[in-house]
Amino acid sequence: MSSSINLENFDMGILSAAEIRIKTFVDENRPILQLTSPNVVAPLEPDALMDLGSTLQLASSILEEIMDTILAIRPLTALELRQWLDRRQCTTDAHTLLVYHSRALLDAEFGSDSEDMHGTH
Repeated sequence: MSSSINLENFDMGILSAAEIRIKTFVDENRPILQLTSPNVVAPLEPDALMDLGSTLQLASSILEEIMDTILAIRPLTALELRQWLDRRQCTTDAHTLLVYHSRALLDAEFGSDSEDMHGTH
């Protein structure tokens, strides 16, 4: 982000292209987040996982830069904070989904006989 953004009229509700892609991924995979056993998730192709991981990293860095830029000048309004937290939750959900899909890929490639692969990160 550059300092050219108009912070007086800044709309925290407008998503970047990377965030839109991540939000679409999360929305399409939201039922997976509700599963009690995410081990039944179908794996994504490695290239798709890498691409989504890169997009997630970009979306996260954009969110952090937005926060840093605004806070350097003024405090967030209550609405902006709520919108920012909603956007951050979407990236957190996307991370969780990528972990589930990555585990599914590893299970498909190497088998799921090792419980170590399903431990906490």
